[in-house]
Amino acid sequence: MSNVKYKRFFQWPHARKRWREEMGEELAFHREQLIRELLLKGMPDLQATAEADRRLGNIDNFHNRVDRMAVMQQMREWLTDLFNDLLFAGRLLNRTRTYTCVALITLGLGIGANFAVFNLFNEVVLQALPYPESDRLVRVWPEKNLSIEMAEDIASANIGLETFASYSATNFTVKQNQLNKQVLGAHVRHSFFKTLGVDSIYGRTFTEQDSHPGAMPVLVVSFEYWRNQLGARQSAIGELLHVNGTARQVVGVMPRDHHSLYPDWQLWVPYEIDSLSDAYNHNLFLAGIGRLSAETDQQAVQTAFRTFLQAYRVDKSTTLDSTDINMARVHSLRDHLLGDSGQTLNALMFAVLLVMLVAVANVANLTVARVLARHREFAVRRTIGCNNQRLARQLLAEQLLLGLLASLISILFMLGLSSLFADQLIEYFPNFRAFSILFSDLLYIAGVTFLVSMGLGLTSLAVARGALALEVLHSQSGGNTVKSNRINQGLLIGQTAFSLLLVVIAGLMAKSFWQLSSVDPGFAQQQRLSLRIHTPSSLLTDSSQGEAYYQQLLTRVRALPGVQAADIITYLPLTSGDIGVYYQTPGMQLADGHRGSITGVRVVSEGYFQTMGIQLLQGRDFKQSDTRDSQPVAIINAALLSELPQQNMLGRSLLWDTGGEWALVIGVVSDVKQHQLSLTAKPETYLYYPQGIWTGSMDMVIKTSLPIASITAAVHDTINDSHPDALITRVARLEDVVADSIQFRRFLAMLFMGFAVMTGLLVMTGVYAMTAQLIVRRRFEMGIRIAVGASSASLIYRWSLKMLKPVVLGVLIGTVCSAFVARLLAHLLYQVPVLDMLVYGLAATLFCVAALLAILIPSLQIPGLKARDLLVGQ
Repeated sequence: MSNVKYKRFFQWPHARKRWREEMGEELAFHREQLIRELLLKGMPDLQATAEADRRLGNIDNFHNRVDRMAVMQQMREWLTDLFNDLLFAGRLLNRTRTYTCVALITLGLGIGANFAVFNLFNEVVLQALPYPESDRLVRVWPEKNLSIEMAEDIASANIGLETFASYSATNFTVKQNQLNKQVLGAHVRHSFFKTLGVDSIYGRTFTEQDSHPGAMPVLVVSFEYWRNQLGARQSAIGELLHVNGTARQVVGVMPRDHHSLYPDWQLWVPYEIDSLSDAYNHNLFLAGIGRLSAETDQQAVQTAFRTFLQAYRVDKSTTLDSTDINMARVHSLRDHLLGDSGQTLNALMFAVLLVMLVAVANVANLTVARVLARHREFAVRRTIGCNNQRLARQLLAEQLLLGLLASLISILFMLGLSSLFADQLIEYFPNFRAFSILFSDLLYIAGVTFLVSMGLGLTSLAVARGALALEVLHSQSGGNTVKSNRINQGLLIGQTAFSLLLVVIAGLMAKSFWQLSSVDPGFAQQQRLSLRIHTPSSLLTDSSQGEAYYQQLLTRVRALPGVQAADIITYLPLTSGDIGVYYQTPGMQLADGHRGSITGVRVVSEGYFQTMGIQLLQGRDFKQSDTRDSQPVAIINAALLSELPQQNMLGRSLLWDTGGEWALVIGVVSDVKQHQLSLTAKPETYLYYPQGIWTGSMDMVIKTSLPIASITAAVHDTINDSHPDALITRVARLEDVVADSIQFRRFLAMLFMGFAVMTGLLVMTGVYAMTAQLIVRRRFEMGIRIAVGASSASLIYRWSLKMLKPVVLGVLIGTVCSAFVARLLAHLLYQVPVLDMLVYGLAATLFCVAALLAILIPSLQIPGLKARDLLVGQ
């Protein structure tokens, strides 16, 4: 584009006005000529004027057509020039292939990591839930499990909810082709799908009649289950599936992209409102969701809900206390599903932003060197008539092309990450479904690419402005060396600070993970196998049958070769699942409306503590003489003992708010990390399983003297032979159970370590390249210094000290910034102070040593510089 065209494009409003005036004058001239011709032919004045206007057409329409044609012509010329600039930039990048490859890989990794985390952030945090008007969906009372009776009363109460539903996540045992399979799903109220605002693609969802006693048992399946297990047949509607021992009719199939709160749910079963057996009902730990009415908000519904609970407490004479009512909340369902994922993703977004900034700064340093190498070319082009605007547009086009190519590499990089980490991300972020490139993602990467390209282009322009023809053509260095050195040093300081910030955070997280992995969980792990046994549904209605089943199963497993011990517990430590109840002791004075403190309750067999290596501190263990008909007994942990006013609890009693008899405390055991290794052990009570709460499924722990792999098959066969409907899941060594409990911490630590290593390598590469570049530019000066008697060692020392200054300054800035940023990530650290001087000192020292090596390696060529050889070569 010539200079005239360039100015015309950016001065288009003034040019259009001038063109309209010129075209108006031209059209008026032709109109007068036409009228004169018609008058000469004998036509009257008025008729000649009207005929001329008819032939020439409407003047305003003519001007509009001229404007559109001019705009289209300008755009064609601009796009043609842009295409030619990009084509020329491609040829230049092809000539400098080393620079191009390094720049593309560096930018591709930086933008790709940024794009991948933004894709995850967009999917998990920014995108609305896949339900109509999802902002009206709320979670109701998440702090406490609802009863079916209370759920029905909430649904019928006028608290500002358009609809209400309750649900309970469940592991279903589905018998198909004579094989038992575990399928995740939920028991739900019949209004569940209506509350979410979704409908089936085949068949129907639930109706109120499906929840009535005596109704035909039904279920709804997910699209994935219908496709993979039912052959994607529409005739599958109406077929029977044996779920938990009951034949249920498939009445509906949900849409492909519908996951009903959690992606791994595949079956939905309506629970009966009136006539569930006590054992079955006890297994339903309900949670509530609702849809706000159009005229209400969350705060109003929460106030109405607490008022309802106060009345409910009086009318139903329940065990609700004032603490329960004050804790009752109505909050966004999206926020509930997001949980702590938002803070973690914010940290990841910050980390990848630093990675991208370091990558851009690194490429900017390379770009400065490349522009300096082209100063003579720029000077010659200016000498023969090329203007500054043309050079500027060419440099911007080169960086734009580089950014476009890097964005393509970043998309490939993101797709590669999706195939490697998709399963882990689905596990760690429950509302994440899969990597998918949305329009918002494309806008994001387009914006990032544009900003990166413009940043690199402006850096190039800042350096290229020193390309004055006479100065450059008669200089040895080429260009404004002082300005380029300042730009190089500024970029080096910035990327050093950013990289050190990541290194410090990665060091804190690595130390935190190391601290966490060394925590004693409170039980032995070696030579122990664990597995989850789902109790056959036919045994759920009679707890005595379940007791007999597990007693016989333990006897058979204990008799296997190599098995030293085998015992059961309701919920294995460090796995999902827990039961919490309020307790009291005889004579305990409770304030009005309060029920005291909470203890976790776990049901175990008589040898569980010995099998797990849990120390018995006081009293005795359970015995087989502790039967269903004898005095209920309990064993408490040290954390619960420390809460009680009586420090000697042996022979004293505890009472649960669930009712029943007082349980006699017969022993105290050491604390166990039941929930997370990072949490302090909470009060726990252990009950003997013939007397305890029946949960329907048990975890079995087996201690063996043989390798775990050698007995796993035998244990499987024994359990499968114990009952036709027996189902085993979650088979793992106890070491793996403990390791899996901190898997997310390990994943984050490795991710941040990877980012830190990536940025560190980029910075060291930049230091090396900058050192080598400056040595080449000042080789004549150094050669002369050596020729007049300067020692090579002193030059290397002074040169290294000079090059190390911006690195040290960047380290200092990064250290200060790390102290502030680390406070924001304190929730991800375990027993590691935010200002851990050991981590900060090691990070700074490691950075300085690595930078010194990167400076010394190219500096070793200084002793070989000879002034005479340099002059001859020149």
